[in-house]
Amino acid sequence: MNLRGLAALVACLTCFVAACSTVPGEGSGQSSAERAPRILRADSDGAVVFDPGQATVNGFARAGALVWRNTSIADTAIDIVCLARCPATVVSTEAAPGQPSGQAAPDPFRLTERGTEAFPVSKVPGSRVLTALSPRDAVVEERTGGRTWIRIIRPGGEERIKVPHSGNQWVESADRSAAIAFPGQPGGRMLRFKRDADGWKTAGGSVEPGIVDSVCVADRGERSLVVGQETTLVRETSERVRVDAALAEARECALGEQTAALVARATNDQGRFRTVVHGLSPDGRQAWRREFAAEAGVTAHPAEPYLGITHDRTFVLVDGSGRTVWQRDAVAAARFTPDGQLVVVSPDGTVSWLPADLIDPLHQSTTR
Repeated sequence: MNLRGLAALVACLTCFVAACSTVPGEGSGQSSAERAPRILRADSDGAVVFDPGQATVNGFARAGALVWRNTSIADTAIDIVCLARCPATVVSTEAAPGQPSGQAAPDPFRLTERGTEAFPVSKVPGSRVLTALSPRDAVVEERTGGRTWIRIIRPGGEERIKVPHSGNQWVESADRSAAIAFPGQPGGRMLRFKRDADGWKTAGGSVEPGIVDSVCVADRGERSLVVGQETTLVRETSERVRVDAALAEARECALGEQTAALVARATNDQGRFRTVVHGLSPDGRQAWRREFAAEAGVTAHPAEPYLGITHDRTFVLVDGSGRTVWQRDAVAAARFTPDGQLVVVSPDGTVSWLPADLIDPLHQSTTR
């Protein structure tokens, strides 16, 4: 995920400003001053959480203990990547405000309980770590001599791919076995990657999809959802289904093996949030629609046909028809892990992991 400064994200996460004076939908009408935390990364071992109220990025262990806290990267973070296990994290930043023009950004670094540590992955100043398990198993964007390269580092060697633009975003499947890189600007190429026991490798040729706003990848790379000028649901990497053009306002996506959704956000003149979640059918049409008068968080179950939505301190699990099948109160943010557990942040900032069987709607139908 390309973050471009989390503090800036706080100010402009909403993509559109609605012309209406009211915000219809479920919820109490959350204002832009009431920002929810955001789970940036999570797995079965730990989580990385952005707290907009404190402008901090925090790493938590599975037991809920705070492992590290950083108060300086909210303005400059571009990429925050978990290594083999969260919250072991490497951060790439842009140059801090006030630095001389043309000065290279700082080198990537690790965040640990001892503070920051060097992450010696590239000799090119200002390089960005797109993904990594270690300095010897990583993908890095480097810019030298006016040219941009995506460099794959693996134990058995290296590979360099020349790309027309810098600032590429890297999106992985939940199990980190497949990824797509894209620049989000005209003339860019969308590149596919696969990971095996030897590390990352390019997978097939590149595609020029036009301007891309966001991408989601699931099912070991067999499914992807490309949101942009022409939003497309891709199955088995070659079968492309154009999504209903009526959903063009959506600029975000959520995708699992058996679920797909688009997300549109707006604020009105009074600074009230509105989030619309569009569930997609396999043929790219809208299967259901839920609207919230809040800044709702959306997370797709990696394997089951369920989508999680957090709004107004409530988490709801919806099925393929948009029907709520499970609910939990006192949740400020939530995110599924690759193995189907649910990481939740409570309103007081406590982070906990809910086991997958607790969220099984076949056995749970009451509010927890």
